[in-house]
Amino acid sequence: MEIKDRFQPDEELSADVRGRFYIDGTWVEPATGDRFSLISPVTEEVQLTVPAGAEQDMAAAVAAARQAFDRGGWSDL
Repeated sequence: MEIKDRFQPDEELSADVRGRFYIDGTWVEPATGDRFSLISPVTEEVQLTVPAGAEQDMAAAVAAARQAFDRGGWSDL
């Protein structure tokens, strides 16, 4: 199954995946409950809050990207 078959960026996210990270084809809970606010530069109002990625989240994402690269496809471009 290709990534495009699992998730379309323009599809609306359901409540059960909001606040999660998409790593290795799966929506996963962040390692911590830390969040940060995205603020509009025009209105200076908080538009939304998102999970702040911790070291564990980054390590998992990098490991998944490395595996995807090593499996082929990406490395052949």
